[in-house]
Amino acid sequence: MSFLARLQAIFGAKANQALNQIEDPRAGLDYSSLQGLAGRLAGTFWADIEQHHPGIGSLRLPAQVAEAWKQRLAFRTDRKGNQVPRTNRLGVLVSVRAFYLDIALWALEDPSWVQWAVPSPVRQRDL
Repeated sequence: MSFLARLQAIFGAKANQALNQIEDPRAGLDYSSLQGLAGRLAGTFWADIEQHHPGIGSLRLPAQVAEAWKQRLAFRTDRKGNQVPRTNRLGVLVSVRAFYLDIALWALEDPSWVQWAVPSPVRQRDL
């Protein structure tokens, strides 16, 4: 599933607006950085949430769902099917936390974002 399709699953009609906010040139992200961010948010984060907790359609994750995701994040499966420590774990955690904080800032500027401004599943102590 594409990044935009995952955004549509979460934000509905505001998905394009969310994508525009993320792609805003003021963020200073080049194409490669933007692709990496999309992979961390849509793939490593949200795809995992959907896979292990089908039916979740909100960024407001129950505590047990968030904790289970963070535990799974510690490892990845290599090409041989072995579980190995994930080397970019901190980068994924920072990306997810920043995304939630960005939405909170968008909500301050535009009240139509308020329904998605929810607590991040990544706490300061997780970093």
